[in-house]
Amino acid sequence: MMYKSFFVNNSDRDRKIKYLLFFFWPFGAFIYSLRNIQSKSSRVIFFLICIAFGLCIECKNEELDMSRIADNFLSYKNMSFVELKGIIMDSINGVGFRDLYEHILYWCVNQISSNEHVFWMIASMIYAFFYLKSLSFILDDKRFKSCFMGFMIVLMFTMPQPIFSVTGLRFWTAGWLAIFCSLQIFIHNNYKYFLILLLTPFIHVTYWIYVFLVTLTFVARLSEKLLVIIFFLSYPFSYLSMSFVSDVIGMDILPTSLERVALSYMGEDHIEEFNRQGTGWFWLSEMFDIILNTYYLVMTCWIIKHKYMILERQDRYLLAFILVVYSFANFTLVVPHLGIRYLGFVEILLPLLWFRVFGLYKYKSFIYMYLIVASFYLLWKRLVMHYSNVLDFDFLYDSSIVMLIDKLLY
Repeated sequence: MMYKSFFVNNSDRDRKIKYLLFFFWPFGAFIYSLRNIQSKSSRVIFFLICIAFGLCIECKNEELDMSRIADNFLSYKNMSFVELKGIIMDSINGVGFRDLYEHILYWCVNQISSNEHVFWMIASMIYAFFYLKSLSFILDDKRFKSCFMGFMIVLMFTMPQPIFSVTGLRFWTAGWLAIFCSLQIFIHNNYKYFLILLLTPFIHVTYWIYVFLVTLTFVARLSEKLLVIIFFLSYPFSYLSMSFVSDVIGMDILPTSLERVALSYMGEDHIEEFNRQGTGWFWLSEMFDIILNTYYLVMTCWIIKHKYMILERQDRYLLAFILVVYSFANFTLVVPHLGIRYLGFVEILLPLLWFRVFGLYKYKSFIYMYLIVASFYLLWKRLVMHYSNVLDFDFLYDSSIVMLIDKLLY
């Protein structure tokens, strides 16, 4: 009974407690809201805690990409609308910046404030909006219940790219928008969202690849067996080296647009940055990454083995899309930053498909195992390496008023 009573409480009193607690202790309100993840009041708190996270972001490491983003934001302080219009027109004509989103956001926020905390707060609002809209495909499902298994599915859906990823600004903001549009297309058959999906390359240019993969899914879906074969054939490619692919196989086998992207990612600067990560205890991180990647591989194979249980046409399309993206990620994993990013989509979508196929009560032990295989990732990479680099500990105990005064006035 204690197990159930912690997770389920949908009273009006419970809702008031959440909002009042957020005023005095935002992080405490977030923890309390986990009792009933699917309630509207909890989703409001999740949205607000993401905003609070953005407000409290502090760049403690000059090597992080967010340091460059903050400098770029400040450089737009005195930019006129005419100059912004020129940037947009140059981009449309193919002679300027490829990613318009960040430049428009820099200019718009500067019209309100040149405070970096305001910038990250607004960026986090946009990021959280599309994340929560994507999460609603789990929470609004009539089979979902607020229980430990429900919590695990939400955790697995969220942790590959939580709110921390907003510090990269472009890729995963576009990522959650792309996921939301994809789920609208595949699950709700709402094809008008394909037009919205076409906006993602203006946030990050590599999303032309994502648009292509969504389109390819409708063709590839016609032969599930071929998709499965290609998926298993792609897996050995994930272990190839960058030099082998570029020197022996060559990049000219790729389409021109994709070849250009691949070559840019294999430039000296990108490779130097990528290799910089492989120092110190890198071998330990690699070992745990292999364990976690194997977990997702087994998860995929288990769904394929039980695909006779996939009765909904929408879920068949979702499985096809996952296999298409997974195969692409494996084939391009040798390219720094490219394949690994697309593997992130697989890690997000697999728990959603698992839930839609097996529900909350089948193969629970396998889902619980995630806490073990992902422990290094969750504790070291996310909490220690990531959040400690952008947050002070006062985020855990400050009140909303203290946060606002501290970040906006000082």
